[in-house]
Amino acid sequence: MKNHLRYLSTTVAFGALLTATSAYAVDGAWTNGGLDREWGTPANWTSNPLVPGSGGTAVFNNTGVGAVTISSPTAIGTIQINNLPLSAYTFNLTTGNGLTFDGAGVVNNSSYAPTFGVNASAILLFSNVSTAGNARINNSGGGVTSFANTATAAVAVITNNNGGNTIFNGSSNAGTSTTVWATIINNDGG
Repeated sequence: MKNHLRYLSTTVAFGALLTATSAYAVDGAWTNGGLDREWGTPANWTSNPLVPGSGGTAVFNNTGVGAVTISSPTAIGTIQINNLPLSAYTFNLTTGNGLTFDGAGVVNNSSYAPTFGVNASAILLFSNVSTAGNARINNSGGGVTSFANTATAAVAVITNNNGGNTIFNGSSNAGTSTTVWATIINNDGG
């Protein structure tokens, strides 16, 4: 019986340690070092072998300008974009996958608004106090952008095409004040 209890307490302690370790937020800067433009490839980040995740910050500087593919469920606190000289970043969510913001959301310190392509049953979720900032969001083929808790669309431009949809839940809202609102365009979407 003592051995069983010792095993059980060791297992519980290990589980608590594993939970505490996995709750660590990882920050990283995009390098596109993996050359595949895939968010989930560790070689694309300065945080290699880890990929920025829930509660963390993903920083996009002047490297790897272009499209970033998100082809697995992903959570991040903040995407921070800094001083891009030539063009904006585009983040493409592939079929059935999602990107969840659980921190500040989109922080754009560049002249170009980032674009999020939410395709075929993919979900872009802004939760807690996150903001879409000045992002351009294109929902199509059943793709959904959802705002929950007290998240805000800020001054984003959201376009719903071919069954794409935008949803506001809880105390989330479509603007940053009573005079500044996001723009939502419905072209065969909802």
